[in-house]
Amino acid sequence: MAPRTLALTFVLTLALAAAAFAGPLNGKTYKGSSSSTGQESEHHKVRVVSHSISLKVSSNGKKVSVHISFGRPLFYCSTQELVHVAETSPAAISSSGSFKATIQERFSKSVGPAPITQVVTGHFSGSKVSGTIRTEAAECSGSTSFSAHV
Repeated sequence: MAPRTLALTFVLTLALAAAAFAGPLNGKTYKGSSSSTGQESEHHKVRVVSHSISLKVSSNGKKVSVHISFGRPLFYCSTQELVHVAETSPAAISSSGSFKATIQERFSKSVGPAPITQVVTGHFSGSKVSGTIRTEAAECSGSTSFSAHV
């Protein structure tokens, strides 16, 4: 009886471990928010406005579209301007569940390089995803974490 119990315990442990390292749930939308604290480019901890984040996984689980709420930019300095244009493309999801998406944000429709780039990196684990949002915007750069779930 002991060998059978040991084998069953082993199988259950493997199943739980596989679930913990699972990639994204195909076709699902994950919703969450960024942290209300972050680090500016000189590594000082600062308070920032929390933003909602939505991550839509493709039906085959190979790409993700990332959207951050509009309004005030996720900045590490003060501004009164609002983001009016955001451009992004679906990002590839690796076999381990990791991804890197880029969002170009502008205060108005214009040509040339975007003044704000949000680089969103993260890792899916079943019904949850977490990661970092890195803001690239000259003296207003910094980073914060985010988490979301189905």
